[in-house]
Amino acid sequence: MQGIIDLTVIGAYPPFTFSWMDNQTTEDNYFSIPSVGMYSVTVTDSLLCEVSDSVEIVSTNSLAVTLNPTYPNCPHIASGSIIANPTGGMTPYSYQWSNGEITQEITGLNTGIYSVTVTDNYGCLIDINIALSSISSLTANYVATPPTCPDSNGVSIPGSIDLTISNGIPNYSVLWSTGSVTEDIDNLY
Repeated sequence: MQGIIDLTVIGAYPPFTFSWMDNQTTEDNYFSIPSVGMYSVTVTDSLLCEVSDSVEIVSTNSLAVTLNPTYPNCPHIASGSIIANPTGGMTPYSYQWSNGEITQEITGLNTGIYSVTVTDNYGCLIDINIALSSISSLTANYVATPPTCPDSNGVSIPGSIDLTISNGIPNYSVLWSTGSVTEDIDNLY
């Protein structure tokens, strides 16, 4: 990675000569990062007037981003969210999400793939994406026991349905066509 010190000369008589302390002789100083420290330059104009100046290059950590998702409870229910947590680089950070949002956190998300571009104050940027899936799809399995036919004494045993619900978020609501709201139903004829 390369950095630059962009030098602009004002109020002197061209042409100019440049003498950087690292032996570069161009107007702008290109250096390899991490080349931290002081950089001094002497500028001489056509009348041999000289001016010197210095700039300090400070170290910065590379920009990095982690995404913290909250997955939607169920498919097609917009209950997910994602927080982008940048580190390094230079604050402030800006955000551009694939859904058009420009905040650090996006909410009300369905399942799908989301991406964000995080840009720091230096203009360094990182693109990162994440797939949001639902916690898990709700499933229901049952074991049905049919009623028995009346025996020779006219006695029959009622049927039942034993329902097992899994995945999703517990405290399920059940409503049978009979109006029953219990997980299992008995006394079916």
